[in-house]
Amino acid sequence: MKHLRINKLHEALVEELKTTLKTIGYNRGKNSMYPVLVREFLYFLEKKKNPDVRNCKGKDVNQFHEYLRTRKNFKKEGMIGVSHTRQFMYSLRLFFDHLLEVNEIQNVPAHIPSFCWGEKTDREVLTTFEIKKLFSKCESQKERAILSVAYGCGLRRSEIANLNCIDVNLNSSTLIVRDSKNHKSRMIPLAEKIVWELQAYLRKERDEIIETNQSSSFSFFVRNDGVRMSGEHLNNTFRKIVRRTKTDSIIKKSIATSFTAFDHGSYARCRC
Repeated sequence: MKHLRINKLHEALVEELKTTLKTIGYNRGKNSMYPVLVREFLYFLEKKKNPDVRNCKGKDVNQFHEYLRTRKNFKKEGMIGVSHTRQFMYSLRLFFDHLLEVNEIQNVPAHIPSFCWGEKTDREVLTTFEIKKLFSKCESQKERAILSVAYGCGLRRSEIANLNCIDVNLNSSTLIVRDSKNHKSRMIPLAEKIVWELQAYLRKERDEIIETNQSSSFSFFVRNDGVRMSGEHLNNTFRKIVRRTKTDSIIKKSIATSFTAFDHGSYARCRC
């Protein structure tokens, strides 16, 4: 969506929105996606021959909402879900509130909170057998370390990507998650097995990757070229492990984009 070309007026409004959201702290994690989602709405308007969002009507917002019902998911098969639709519409709410605040519009064209978001689906979790299966299909110590941090510590994808070496103290068996959800930090005690997995990754793989690439990265998880692993790279790594299992019960679960979809009890019982 970042590549969508919009006119100069809309481009300027998106940049102003970015600045505003940064000022109020909406520029991290999922919040940083709001301007990108607004860009798609503006692109949608322009395709409808409306080059100025300030002339937007309620019907335009409603038509965009209808479009989202059949909007393709570019990361996996099928359409985008209810949660993603909610993000789109909330981003529009922020955008129109911003335009109202800076006197670009006199009133908001649609009462966005009135949209029906649908029922929230329960999160699917992995069983002890399924977690063992994932570990058995890891092809590197780094993959085992990623699963250990995700399933053993309950870290979100963005938290794993942002993890630095200084945040992992294996001597005291603790891990610090900095600036997590709601911009709070937390300390997590590490089980003996997790400490072993992380030590093995550091000694057998990460040190070699850093030395080979002469990298100065402080990131705990790095790609093979020595650069910090992004959230999308972590996602792709996880999907590969899932596909290797060739187990329908794992493949069909919606866990590829959320590393927190697991049963802590199952992991605690798992001796992979």
